[in-house]
Amino acid sequence: MGGWGILNLRFFNNALLAKWWWKIFAGHCWSKIIHFNYLSGGPPGPLFHSPPRNKSFFWAGITPLLPAFRACTSKKILNGASTFFWFDNWLGGRAPKDIWPDLFNNCLTPWTTTRHFYQNSSILASFFHETTMEDLFPIIQSIPECSSSQEDLYIWTLERNCSFSVRSFYKFLVDGGLRTPLYPLFWKVDCPSKVTLFCWLANDNKIPSMSNLAKIGCNFQNATDTCVLCYNNSETVDHLLIHCEFASRIWAFYVNNLHLLTTPISLDQVWITWIPSLEAHRRTFWDLLTRAIFWNIWLERNNRIFNLAFLSTTAILFKTSHMLIDWCSAARDPTLHVSSDSIQSVKRSLDFLSARSADLASNSI
Repeated sequence: MGGWGILNLRFFNNALLAKWWWKIFAGHCWSKIIHFNYLSGGPPGPLFHSPPRNKSFFWAGITPLLPAFRACTSKKILNGASTFFWFDNWLGGRAPKDIWPDLFNNCLTPWTTTRHFYQNSSILASFFHETTMEDLFPIIQSIPECSSSQEDLYIWTLERNCSFSVRSFYKFLVDGGLRTPLYPLFWKVDCPSKVTLFCWLANDNKIPSMSNLAKIGCNFQNATDTCVLCYNNSETVDHLLIHCEFASRIWAFYVNNLHLLTTPISLDQVWITWIPSLEAHRRTFWDLLTRAIFWNIWLERNNRIFNLAFLSTTAILFKTSHMLIDWCSAARDPTLHVSSDSIQSVKRSLDFLSARSADLASNSI
């Protein structure tokens, strides 16, 4: 749920139940009982049947899953006898009724099979109301050859092997068929889970920034939503982690020392466009560095609000760099070994900061 790796039990149970539909289509011996009890009326077939009024608990459990299951299946035409021309997803993964809605509305026999259309393609106009053969030319071109002796095949569109899996259908139910491009690699980075979770929530604008707290009326400790790091702007997530004067100095330090030409413009583009735009051998390193920067800015922000304690930009740079070096040293990815050029640059910058801090301390004395 929300990318946290926690199963939604209701969706997971539905995904398990949906496997029965795939087994029914596979034609096991026991499925004949199902066909006799519930599908003996012929068309509209197992994918489009109307559930009876008196049904078993088993049938009552799997029938509500049919619309979602239907959206994830397509048909491979062999003999066309079991594929409904208009309703099954056989034409490029889509149903022809969605491609030619006007022709579908004029069709006199909407539950015609693809094989029937193939065998009667010369008199196809007789199946439609006030429709000429010229109007039907796109349909005639799309009708596949149905001369095979083999039955049509069901294809599960969510898997490369075309076979049903509980995992793929569960993901479909959770996401409604949509997935964020951020998800696949976001959780596979060698840094603490709490940091990754924070970055995931920040990317979704779900962290309790002053601006977000003010929107829900929970900003009790501070009367305004002003940023506590710069006191110049409203503390939105983008401002706090990227555009704030305090955050900008941290970003500028690493960008200049590591010879990067660009900085992220907004948080929702960091992992979708900015990091992928970098050179391939630098992406994982900058992914870790970005998380370390965000995390330490957030810790400093909370420290100022709750403890009234303030650290300088130099102190935050020290913390961020040491955190990054620790993560890279423990990383499973060999490209992040401590001898890499990027890590060496960070270490040299730490030596520079140490020398500068010593000079400032001696001058103050």
